[in-house]
Amino acid sequence: MASSSNRRFGSSGRSNPRRRVVIGAHETLRVHYDAEKPKVESERAARGRGGSARARRAIAQGVALDATRRRETTLGHGKAGATPRSAQGRRLANAKREERERRRRLLRIRRSIVSALMVGALAVSVWAVSALARSEIFRLERIVVSGTRHLTADEVRALAQVPDGSTLFTISTRRIERAVATSPWVEEVAASREFPHGLRVNVTERVPVIVVDAGGKDLWVVSRDGRWLGERSAVESGVPVVRDVERPVARPGRRVEAPEILNAASLASALSDEMLAQTAYISAPSIERTAIVTKDEVEVFFGQARDVATKERIALEILRREKGRVVYVNVRVVESPTWRGIGE
Repeated sequence: MASSSNRRFGSSGRSNPRRRVVIGAHETLRVHYDAEKPKVESERAARGRGGSARARRAIAQGVALDATRRRETTLGHGKAGATPRSAQGRRLANAKREERERRRRLLRIRRSIVSALMVGALAVSVWAVSALARSEIFRLERIVVSGTRHLTADEVRALAQVPDGSTLFTISTRRIERAVATSPWVEEVAASREFPHGLRVNVTERVPVIVVDAGGKDLWVVSRDGRWLGERSAVESGVPVVRDVERPVARPGRRVEAPEILNAASLASALSDEMLAQTAYISAPSIERTAIVTKDEVEVFFGQARDVATKERIALEILRREKGRVVYVNVRVVESPTWRGIGE
């Protein structure tokens, strides 16, 4: 092995490209460096035809050159010595990245514009509704009341408490319904707007079934669902009077707690018109002693308000058959009714 260099010993000048020569038995390799890149040249001793040696030399040079290029391609990304194909790939990647960023910017801008338009439309809508609500176009001019029997229309309007100068958009139908429902006579209420200037209040009243005579001038009306409705006269209410009860604690709108009064109310609500027409009053000192006193002063004991239709049918049959003679009928036990006539 031997090496040679054109640089003189001790010289400070720039040397020429270095070259190494390796001589073997059948092959000579020459390696020289050009810009810090090795290049290998190989020569074999001619054996046979000269064309084969040249072919082998060309193949060796091609292999070395391909290895060098592959190494430059692998290590040259991001460096000044990158291949043209790598530079083109970077330019393509940068262009795609810039396109994605451009699309994202456009999407953000569109979203911002849509949000601004929505906020503006909402603000305009709120302003328009507010202006319309205060407008005189829908000023409330009349309140129509329907469904009442015991309450008057003026009483319902007073309960509604609709402020003067209201419009159909400034009033609250739910607030009006809650206000009207404070009356113990009101079971259900529905308020609705009637454009352009009206309000309708439809009331469903509780059904009175008895008037409790607690003594003196106190006549308290009890509804079918067992609530105190208020003070009324028997004529005004048109329902049976219940007597012989202890003085109750009556408060309008509250539920009735006395069991004998509740039993009398259930009995009265189940009676037919024929029986009610003959009833003078209901005596209810207790549940078992609950009786109907007819206008002919006949006591018909019903007791607990069960099987009222059957008990009533038996009692009416006895009253018709023994008319003018019977003074006492007991149908508390439907299987064995009893009655008593005059002098018995």
